[in-house]
Amino acid sequence: MQEVKDDNPREPSFTFGVAMLFRNMPLAGLVNYIANVLGSPVHDDTGLKGRYNFTLEFLRPGRTAAAGESTPDLFEAVQEQLGLKLEGKKGPVEVLIVDHAEKASEN
Repeated sequence: MQEVKDDNPREPSFTFGVAMLFRNMPLAGLVNYIANVLGSPVHDDTGLKGRYNFTLEFLRPGRTAAAGESTPDLFEAVQEQLGLKLEGKKGPVEVLIVDHAEKASEN
């Protein structure tokens, strides 16, 4: 991960392809992306506050590698390519419960 030292920050971006290219991305962007891929909450305990450029290539969940392909899963990729570690933990999460809903009135 390469920290962005630009005095004129641009909007964060990422590009889909064989590898994900993240540009000018705060760690919160990576955390949100990983949570979407995993379908479960992800909490950032790194303490990193900067913006970063990095590439992440991994085998998407539910897909199988082609013969001879050695693409790592998400957990391996995050550790090997970014130097970060994803750990499973139990803890409190925020949940929104809708216990009642009605159609809106015509006015």
